[in-house]
Amino acid sequence: MAEQVFVKRGDTLEPVGEQPFELEDDLQELLAKHPRLLGNARSWLLVTREKGVADAPDGADRWSLDHLFVDQDAVPTLVEVKRGRNSQIRREVVGQMLDYAANGSQFWTQDEIREAFEREHESSSELADAVLQDFLGEEYSTDDEFWTRVATNLAARRMRLVFVADAIPPELIRIVEFLNAQLRDIEVLAVEIKQFKGNNQTETLVSRVIGHTAAPPDKNTPARTRTRVTMEEFLARLPDDRIREVAQRLMTVARESGAKVVRGSQGLSIRADVPKEISNPPVTVAWFFPEPGRVYWAGLRDFSFGAAYPDYHNERLNAIMRRWADYFPFGEGIAFDGENGGGRTLTHNEIVEHQDALASGLVGVIAELRRLRE
Repeated sequence: MAEQVFVKRGDTLEPVGEQPFELEDDLQELLAKHPRLLGNARSWLLVTREKGVADAPDGADRWSLDHLFVDQDAVPTLVEVKRGRNSQIRREVVGQMLDYAANGSQFWTQDEIREAFEREHESSSELADAVLQDFLGEEYSTDDEFWTRVATNLAARRMRLVFVADAIPPELIRIVEFLNAQLRDIEVLAVEIKQFKGNNQTETLVSRVIGHTAAPPDKNTPARTRTRVTMEEFLARLPDDRIREVAQRLMTVARESGAKVVRGSQGLSIRADVPKEISNPPVTVAWFFPEPGRVYWAGLRDFSFGAAYPDYHNERLNAIMRRWADYFPFGEGIAFDGENGGGRTLTHNEIVEHQDALASGLVGVIAELRRLRE
Protein backbone atom coordinates (compact mmCIF):
# COMPACT_ATOMS: atom_id res chain seq x y z
CA MET A 1 0.00 0.00 0.00
CA ALA A 2 1.32 3.46 -0.90
CA GLU A 3 2.28 5.77 1.96
CA GLN A 4 0.09 8.78 2.70
CA VAL A 5 1.56 11.98 4.13
CA PHE A 6 -0.52 14.60 5.95
CA VAL A 7 0.19 18.01 7.49
CA LYS A 8 -1.80 18.57 10.69
CA ARG A 9 -3.33 22.05 11.00
CA GLY A 10 -5.32 22.39 14.20
CA ASP A 11 -7.91 19.62 14.09
CA THR A 12 -7.69 19.04 10.35
CA LEU A 13 -5.35 16.94 8.22
CA GLU A 14 -4.15 18.28 4.89
CA PRO A 15 -2.94 15.59 2.48
CA VAL A 16 0.32 16.35 0.68
CA GLY A 17 1.53 14.55 -2.39
CA GLU A 18 5.07 13.66 -3.40
CA GLN A 19 6.40 15.95 -6.09
CA PRO A 20 9.71 15.11 -7.78
CA PHE A 21 12.19 17.92 -8.27
CA GLU A 22 11.82 19.41 -11.73
CA LEU A 23 15.53 20.13 -12.13
CA GLU A 24 18.64 18.64 -10.57
CA ASP A 25 19.82 22.21 -9.97
CA ASP A 26 16.79 22.76 -7.70
CA LEU A 27 17.91 19.88 -5.50
CA GLN A 28 21.52 21.06 -5.61
CA GLU A 29 20.54 24.57 -4.55
CA LEU A 30 18.40 23.22 -1.72
CA LEU A 31 21.28 21.13 -0.42
CA ALA A 32 23.74 24.03 -0.60
CA LYS A 33 21.41 26.21 1.48
CA HIS A 34 20.36 23.46 3.90
CA PRO A 35 23.21 20.94 4.36
CA ARG A 36 21.42 19.46 7.39
CA LEU A 37 19.52 17.42 4.83
CA LEU A 38 22.66 15.29 4.64
CA GLY A 39 21.89 14.12 8.18
CA ASN A 40 22.09 15.44 11.74
CA ALA A 41 24.90 13.11 12.84
CA ARG A 42 27.49 15.63 11.62
CA SER A 43 27.86 19.38 11.14
CA TRP A 44 28.43 20.46 7.55
CA LEU A 45 30.37 23.33 5.97
CA LEU A 46 29.90 23.95 2.26
CA VAL A 47 33.28 24.51 0.63
CA THR A 48 31.89 25.12 -2.84
CA ARG A 49 29.51 23.98 -5.53
CA GLU A 50 30.80 22.70 -8.88
CA LYS A 51 34.32 21.94 -7.62
CA GLY A 52 36.59 21.28 -10.56
CA VAL A 53 38.54 18.01 -10.63
CA ALA A 54 41.68 17.60 -12.72
CA ASP A 55 43.20 14.28 -13.78
CA ALA A 56 46.83 15.45 -13.85
CA PRO A 57 49.11 17.71 -11.79
CA ASP A 58 48.55 21.34 -12.79
CA GLY A 59 46.10 20.10 -15.41
CA ALA A 60 42.83 21.67 -16.49
CA ASP A 61 39.66 20.51 -14.75
CA ARG A 62 38.22 17.45 -16.48
CA TRP A 63 35.15 16.97 -14.25
CA SER A 64 32.96 19.00 -11.91
CA LEU A 65 31.79 17.71 -8.52
CA ASP A 66 28.33 18.96 -7.51
CA HIS A 67 29.25 19.86 -3.91
CA LEU A 68 32.33 19.68 -1.74
CA PHE A 69 31.55 19.82 2.00
CA VAL A 70 33.71 19.24 5.08
CA ASP A 71 32.42 18.15 8.48
CA GLN A 72 33.48 19.28 11.96
CA ASP A 73 36.31 16.72 11.97
CA ALA A 74 37.66 18.24 8.72
CA VAL A 75 36.67 15.16 6.71
CA PRO A 76 36.16 16.06 3.02
CA THR A 77 32.68 15.06 1.87
CA LEU A 78 32.06 14.70 -1.86
CA VAL A 79 28.41 14.98 -2.89
CA GLU A 80 26.89 14.14 -6.27
CA VAL A 81 23.23 14.94 -6.93
CA LYS A 82 20.86 13.24 -9.40
CA ARG A 83 17.13 13.06 -9.82
CA GLY A 84 15.65 9.61 -9.30
CA ARG A 85 14.38 9.55 -12.88
CA ASN A 86 17.94 10.02 -14.19
CA SER A 87 19.20 6.60 -15.30
CA GLN A 88 22.74 7.61 -14.24
CA ILE A 89 21.72 7.24 -10.60
CA ARG A 90 21.91 3.45 -10.88
CA ARG A 91 25.52 2.78 -11.89
CA GLU A 92 27.11 5.58 -13.88
CA VAL A 93 27.10 8.00 -10.94
CA VAL A 94 29.22 5.55 -8.93
CA GLY A 95 31.95 5.60 -11.58
CA GLN A 96 31.79 9.38 -11.67
CA MET A 97 32.16 9.63 -7.91
CA LEU A 98 35.15 7.26 -7.85
CA ASP A 99 36.83 9.39 -10.52
CA TYR A 100 36.29 12.50 -8.39
CA ALA A 101 37.55 10.82 -5.21
CA ALA A 102 40.63 9.25 -6.78
CA ASN A 103 41.74 12.39 -8.59
CA GLY A 104 40.61 14.94 -6.00
CA SER A 105 42.57 13.21 -3.24
CA GLN A 106 45.58 13.16 -5.56
CA PHE A 107 45.56 16.66 -7.01
CA TRP A 108 43.55 19.03 -4.79
CA THR A 109 45.77 21.14 -2.55
CA GLN A 110 45.07 22.84 0.77
CA ASP A 111 45.33 26.29 -0.82
CA GLU A 112 43.02 25.30 -3.67
CA ILE A 113 40.29 24.08 -1.31
CA ARG A 114 40.61 27.11 0.93
CA GLU A 115 40.46 29.53 -2.00
CA ALA A 116 37.40 27.72 -3.38
CA PHE A 117 35.67 28.19 -0.02
CA GLU A 118 36.53 31.90 0.08
CA ARG A 119 35.26 32.47 -3.46
CA GLU A 120 32.02 30.59 -2.73
CA HIS A 121 31.17 32.59 0.38
CA GLU A 122 32.49 36.06 -0.44
CA SER A 123 29.59 36.45 -2.84
CA SER A 124 27.05 35.70 -0.09
CA SER A 125 25.66 38.01 2.57
CA GLU A 126 28.16 36.59 5.08
CA LEU A 127 31.90 36.91 4.54
CA ALA A 128 33.90 33.70 4.32
CA ASP A 129 35.71 34.33 7.63
CA ALA A 130 32.45 34.83 9.50
CA VAL A 131 30.98 31.63 8.02
CA LEU A 132 34.09 29.66 8.97
CA GLN A 133 34.39 31.02 12.49
CA ASP A 134 30.73 30.33 13.21
CA PHE A 135 31.24 26.75 12.03
CA LEU A 136 34.49 26.10 13.91
CA GLY A 137 33.42 27.41 17.32
CA GLU A 138 36.16 26.64 19.86
CA GLU A 139 37.28 23.35 18.32
CA TYR A 140 40.32 24.66 16.41
CA SER A 141 42.83 27.24 17.64
CA THR A 142 43.19 28.77 14.16
CA ASP A 143 41.53 28.39 10.79
CA ASP A 144 44.95 27.32 9.42
CA GLU A 145 44.78 24.30 11.74
CA PHE A 146 41.39 23.35 10.32
CA TRP A 147 42.41 23.63 6.66
CA THR A 148 45.63 21.71 7.36
CA ARG A 149 43.56 18.91 8.86
CA VAL A 150 41.30 18.92 5.79
CA ALA A 151 44.37 18.51 3.57
CA THR A 152 45.78 15.79 5.81
CA ASN A 153 42.55 13.79 5.66
CA LEU A 154 42.38 14.25 1.90
CA ALA A 155 45.96 13.07 1.37
CA ALA A 156 45.27 10.02 3.56
CA ARG A 157 42.04 9.40 1.58
CA ARG A 158 39.92 9.74 4.68
CA MET A 159 36.76 11.05 3.10
CA ARG A 160 33.04 10.56 2.64
CA LEU A 161 31.19 9.93 -0.64
CA VAL A 162 27.51 10.85 -0.71
CA PHE A 163 24.96 10.18 -3.44
CA VAL A 164 21.87 12.40 -3.21
CA ALA A 165 18.60 11.92 -5.11
CA ASP A 166 14.87 12.28 -4.61
CA ALA A 167 14.58 8.51 -5.08
CA ILE A 168 17.41 6.07 -4.35
CA PRO A 169 17.04 2.87 -6.41
CA PRO A 170 17.75 -0.56 -4.88
CA GLU A 171 20.74 -1.03 -7.22
CA LEU A 172 22.49 2.00 -5.73
CA ILE A 173 21.67 0.93 -2.17
CA ARG A 174 23.39 -2.42 -2.79
CA ILE A 175 26.47 -0.67 -4.21
CA VAL A 176 26.61 1.72 -1.23
CA GLU A 177 26.41 -1.19 1.21
CA PHE A 178 29.09 -3.13 -0.70
CA LEU A 179 31.52 -0.21 -0.84
CA ASN A 180 30.93 0.66 2.80
CA ALA A 181 31.80 -2.90 3.82
CA GLN A 182 35.00 -2.95 1.75
CA LEU A 183 36.51 0.52 2.09
CA ARG A 184 38.48 1.11 5.27
CA ASP A 185 38.84 4.90 5.50
CA ILE A 186 36.04 6.04 3.18
CA GLU A 187 32.41 6.25 4.28
CA VAL A 188 29.83 5.85 1.51
CA LEU A 189 26.26 7.10 1.95
CA ALA A 190 23.14 7.65 -0.07
CA VAL A 191 20.69 10.38 0.93
CA GLU A 192 17.13 10.35 -0.34
CA ILE A 193 15.34 13.71 -0.18
CA LYS A 194 11.64 13.58 -0.98
CA GLN A 195 9.57 16.69 -1.58
CA PHE A 196 5.86 16.88 -0.77
CA LYS A 197 3.46 19.73 -1.58
CA GLY A 198 -0.11 20.37 -0.46
CA ASN A 199 -2.93 22.30 -2.05
CA ASN A 200 -1.70 25.58 -0.57
CA GLN A 201 1.84 24.85 -1.82
CA THR A 202 3.09 23.98 1.66
CA GLU A 203 6.42 22.21 1.19
CA THR A 204 7.50 19.26 3.31
CA LEU A 205 10.92 17.64 2.94
CA VAL A 206 11.76 14.14 4.15
CA SER A 207 15.43 13.15 4.26
CA ARG A 208 16.60 9.55 4.68
CA VAL A 209 20.28 8.58 5.11
CA ILE A 210 21.25 5.14 3.81
CA GLY A 211 24.52 3.44 4.63
CA HIS A 212 25.33 4.22 8.28
CA THR A 213 24.38 0.73 9.43
CA ALA A 214 26.11 -1.06 6.57
CA ALA A 215 29.65 -0.60 7.91
CA PRO A 216 31.19 -3.41 10.03
CA PRO A 217 31.78 -2.64 13.73
CA ASP A 218 35.51 -2.01 13.26
CA LYS A 219 35.11 0.36 10.32
CA ASN A 220 37.54 3.25 10.67
CA THR A 221 35.12 6.16 10.64
CA PRO A 222 35.59 9.38 12.62
CA ALA A 223 35.20 8.60 16.30
CA ARG A 224 34.14 12.03 17.53
CA THR A 225 30.88 13.78 16.84
CA ARG A 226 30.96 17.37 18.04
CA THR A 227 27.71 19.22 18.48
CA ARG A 228 27.80 22.90 19.31
CA VAL A 229 25.70 23.84 22.30
CA THR A 230 22.64 25.94 21.58
CA MET A 231 22.00 29.09 23.60
CA GLU A 232 18.95 27.41 25.16
CA GLU A 233 21.01 24.38 26.18
CA PHE A 234 23.78 26.57 27.58
CA LEU A 235 21.39 28.62 29.70
CA ALA A 236 19.58 25.51 30.93
CA ARG A 237 22.87 23.99 32.14
CA LEU A 238 23.78 27.03 34.27
CA PRO A 239 23.26 26.47 38.02
CA ASP A 240 20.49 29.02 38.71
CA ASP A 241 18.46 31.98 37.41
CA ARG A 242 20.84 34.60 38.80
CA ILE A 243 23.68 33.31 36.66
CA ARG A 244 21.40 32.91 33.65
CA GLU A 245 20.41 36.57 33.89
CA VAL A 246 24.04 37.70 34.08
CA ALA A 247 25.00 35.44 31.19
CA GLN A 248 22.29 36.94 29.00
CA ARG A 249 23.32 40.46 30.04
CA LEU A 250 27.01 39.90 29.20
CA MET A 251 26.21 38.27 25.84
CA THR A 252 23.95 41.22 24.97
CA VAL A 253 26.64 43.72 25.96
CA ALA A 254 29.19 41.89 23.82
CA ARG A 255 26.97 41.82 20.74
CA GLU A 256 25.92 45.45 21.11
CA SER A 257 29.61 46.40 21.36
CA GLY A 258 30.31 44.72 18.02
CA ALA A 259 31.73 41.36 19.16
CA LYS A 260 30.48 37.90 18.26
CA VAL A 261 29.14 35.26 20.63
CA VAL A 262 30.35 31.91 19.30
CA ARG A 263 28.91 28.56 20.38
CA GLY A 264 31.35 25.76 21.09
CA SER A 265 30.75 22.16 22.06
CA GLN A 266 31.17 22.97 25.77
CA GLY A 267 30.35 26.63 26.20
CA LEU A 268 30.35 30.09 24.64
CA SER A 269 33.10 32.52 23.70
CA ILE A 270 33.17 36.24 22.95
CA ARG A 271 35.29 37.19 19.94
CA ALA A 272 36.30 40.51 18.43
CA ASP A 273 37.43 40.96 14.84
CA VAL A 274 40.80 42.60 14.22
CA PRO A 275 42.73 42.98 10.95
CA LYS A 276 44.02 39.67 9.63
CA GLU A 277 47.60 40.91 9.60
CA ILE A 278 47.32 41.39 13.37
CA SER A 279 45.53 38.18 14.26
CA ASN A 280 43.80 35.41 12.38
CA PRO A 281 41.38 34.13 13.70
CA PRO A 282 39.49 36.85 15.67
CA VAL A 283 40.65 37.52 19.22
CA THR A 284 38.81 35.66 21.96
CA VAL A 285 38.35 37.96 24.94
CA ALA A 286 36.22 35.74 27.18
CA TRP A 287 34.86 32.22 27.63
CA PHE A 288 31.73 31.16 29.51
CA PHE A 289 31.23 27.55 30.67
CA PRO A 290 28.06 26.19 32.30
CA GLU A 291 29.40 23.59 34.77
CA PRO A 292 30.75 25.38 37.88
CA GLY A 293 34.32 24.51 38.79
CA ARG A 294 35.00 22.27 35.81
CA VAL A 295 38.49 22.93 34.40
CA TYR A 296 38.96 23.07 30.61
CA TRP A 297 42.08 23.60 28.49
CA ALA A 298 44.76 25.96 29.89
CA GLY A 299 42.91 26.17 33.22
CA LEU A 300 39.81 27.91 31.83
CA ARG A 301 36.63 27.49 33.86
CA ASP A 302 33.34 29.22 34.74
CA PHE A 303 33.86 32.73 33.26
CA SER A 304 37.41 33.30 32.01
CA PHE A 305 38.94 36.20 30.14
CA GLY A 306 42.31 37.38 28.91
CA ALA A 307 44.73 36.14 26.25
CA ALA A 308 43.82 32.78 24.75
CA TYR A 309 47.01 32.85 22.71
CA PRO A 310 49.59 34.68 24.86
CA ASP A 311 51.86 35.88 22.04
CA TYR A 312 49.92 37.40 19.14
CA HIS A 313 53.15 38.64 17.49
CA ASN A 314 51.75 42.16 17.62
CA GLU A 315 52.74 44.46 20.46
CA ARG A 316 49.63 46.67 20.30
CA LEU A 317 47.39 43.61 20.57
CA ASN A 318 49.52 42.03 23.31
CA ALA A 319 49.37 45.26 25.31
CA ILE A 320 45.57 45.39 25.06
CA MET A 321 45.22 41.78 26.16
CA ARG A 322 47.62 42.25 29.08
CA ARG A 323 45.60 45.25 30.28
CA TRP A 324 42.42 43.20 29.88
CA ALA A 325 43.83 40.36 31.97
CA ASP A 326 44.84 42.81 34.71
CA TYR A 327 41.71 44.97 34.52
CA PHE A 328 39.87 43.42 37.47
CA PRO A 329 41.17 43.22 41.05
CA PHE A 330 39.12 40.06 41.63
CA GLY A 331 39.13 36.50 40.33
CA GLU A 332 42.04 34.11 39.99
CA GLY A 333 44.92 34.52 37.57
CA ILE A 334 45.61 31.97 34.80
CA ALA A 335 49.03 31.53 33.18
CA PHE A 336 48.63 30.31 29.61
CA ASP A 337 52.33 29.63 29.55
CA GLY A 338 55.23 30.28 31.89
CA GLU A 339 56.26 33.62 30.40
CA ASN A 340 53.82 35.49 28.17
CA GLY A 341 50.38 36.85 28.77
CA GLY A 342 47.75 35.23 30.90
CA GLY A 343 44.19 35.62 31.93
CA ARG A 344 41.78 35.59 34.81
CA THR A 345 38.87 33.41 35.80
CA LEU A 346 35.83 34.09 37.99
CA THR A 347 33.43 31.69 39.59
CA HIS A 348 29.77 31.95 38.64
CA ASN A 349 29.03 33.59 41.98
CA GLU A 350 31.77 36.18 41.38
CA ILE A 351 30.34 37.20 38.00
CA VAL A 352 26.99 37.82 39.69
CA GLU A 353 28.68 39.98 42.32
CA HIS A 354 30.85 41.92 39.85
CA GLN A 355 28.56 41.96 36.80
CA ASP A 356 28.60 45.76 36.40
CA ALA A 357 32.41 45.86 36.28
CA LEU A 358 32.48 42.92 33.88
CA ALA A 359 29.99 44.56 31.54
CA SER A 360 31.99 47.80 31.58
CA GLY A 361 35.23 45.93 30.98
CA LEU A 362 33.79 44.03 28.03
CA VAL A 363 32.71 47.29 26.41
CA GLY A 364 36.18 48.73 26.94
CA VAL A 365 38.29 45.89 25.60
CA ILE A 366 36.05 45.30 22.58
CA ALA A 367 36.25 49.02 21.75
CA GLU A 368 40.06 48.92 21.99
CA LEU A 369 40.25 45.89 19.70
CA ARG A 370 37.89 47.47 17.19
CA ARG A 371 40.12 50.56 17.05
CA LEU A 372 42.91 48.35 15.70
CA ARG A 373 40.91 48.28 12.47
CA GLU A 374 41.07 52.06 12.07
